[in-house]
Amino acid sequence: MDARVAILEAALRLYTSKPPHAVTMDEVAREAGVSKGTVFYHFGSKDGLEKELVRYSVEKYFSWVFEESRDEEVLERIVRESLRVARENPKLTMLWYYVFEKELFSGNTAFTKALYDEMLGFITGLFEEMGVKRPRETAVVFMAMLDGVYVYSLFVPNLDLDEIGEVIIEFVKGRCRK
Repeated sequence: MDARVAILEAALRLYTSKPPHAVTMDEVAREAGVSKGTVFYHFGSKDGLEKELVRYSVEKYFSWVFEESRDEEVLERIVRESLRVARENPKLTMLWYYVFEKELFSGNTAFTKALYDEMLGFITGLFEEMGVKRPRETAVVFMAMLDGVYVYSLFVPNLDLDEIGEVIIEFVKGRCRK
């Protein structure tokens, strides 16, 4: 494993084991077995590390999406896998929103916008290929539903994410039939 990946894996363990604001670059370096200078060399700053950690974790959990067939079933799998991640690793969801919120309040949302645009483009493409009317708008609603469930899962205990997932899938299937 190269130093960059070791740092990201160490950071992922730390950021999902304690509040994100409490993680230090010293801890990340120590956990990764590298110098603090190496962490800064690869990521430039704590913000840079956090943004790259979001990208890395999204790719780690969802890279399979780009290798799947582009049909209604991949959308169902996206829903199920997204809600599985929310259920099994809520601290990862918290990390994502921590980084997004920091960007929002700083006024520089370039990273989050690029990430959302990439996902929106992919989901829009799926809906276009399936012949869905107003594919971009449908993709926005689809992504907003998943984002909303992520947030609710952090604040509302005992949500039945499987049942909620089925409702989202019913929406998707209804849109795909139009």
